[in-house]
Amino acid sequence: MANPLVSIVVVNWNGKRYLSKCFNSLKEVTYKNLEVVMVDGGSTDGSVELVRKNYPWIRVIQHEANCSANMGLIFDRNLGVRKTTGKYIIFLDNDTHVEADFINELVPLMEADDKIGACQSKILLEDRKTLDSQGDYQTKVGFLYARGTLQTDNNRFNSIEEIFSGKGAALTVRRKAFEEIGMLDENFFIEFEDGDLCWRLWIAGYKVLYIPKSIVYHVLGGTIGTGKRKYLTRHYCAFRNRISSMIKNFEAKYLLQVGLLHIVLCWGIIVYLAIRRRPYYALAISRAIWANVINFRRTWKKRQSVQITRKVSDENLMSHLMVRVNFMELYRKMQRILLSE
Repeated sequence: MANPLVSIVVVNWNGKRYLSKCFNSLKEVTYKNLEVVMVDGGSTDGSVELVRKNYPWIRVIQHEANCSANMGLIFDRNLGVRKTTGKYIIFLDNDTHVEADFINELVPLMEADDKIGACQSKILLEDRKTLDSQGDYQTKVGFLYARGTLQTDNNRFNSIEEIFSGKGAALTVRRKAFEEIGMLDENFFIEFEDGDLCWRLWIAGYKVLYIPKSIVYHVLGGTIGTGKRKYLTRHYCAFRNRISSMIKNFEAKYLLQVGLLHIVLCWGIIVYLAIRRRPYYALAISRAIWANVINFRRTWKKRQSVQITRKVSDENLMSHLMVRVNFMELYRKMQRILLSE
């Protein structure tokens, strides 16, 4: 049987410094039935010129003239899906590079089981020994538990496993699943769109798997950028979108149990940040909560669309995709992430 077409979608915005390493690695990929597109969000650093000159086999997709400004990572990923035709779509961040056989480890599994909606590759940092993401699980307080992040790769995560959600830096999605559950939520702009997508896949009866033999390397923060302003935007969006996703995706029982506890913890974090004299960070989370109040009607309408697709109950899903939260670990994580400049 012929290999199905795979579409790789790389989103770029002023990431010229990463593109050569990314696309040179894709040039060496051994899977042959492949198309690669770069969706550019209005770069001004010469990214488009670099790709057109040195990588003519990559199709560059730019926004229409009336959408030339950066519309956000999620808008661009959706645009890439709409402009490609592959049976499977692989989202790669522009600051990644891949092992030559990384697709060969994904497609046969997904071809053998049409209930696999998405797969996440094993993502390592550039040093090739530090873990970036090995998939996330839901917790009883609404914050996702990221397995192994920034730990040394000691072969602990070397088996295929079901995960609650995968990371969009290296996520493969079945096109048919998009057709059934809808695209990435463009109101999110950036952050948590991958968690929301995978959650909706589970609800609709699909599975999400972690595939450790499909290996991708990643530079943390390269796609979105760095700097205090970008950092605050990311965390505002992360808190806002996480709450929005809970409103959309949880059934009533879990929404009350987990959602309310999550809001209480968010306010606790706000107080903690205020005490530690980080008013901008505290304000970002406050704005995230308020944004969900303002947009509640819109989110509730989306909730109705999600719940129509439901084939699996929360009770069933959370019995094996939800883990207990380690509050000390959560505290250390918040201290590391939210207090960094």
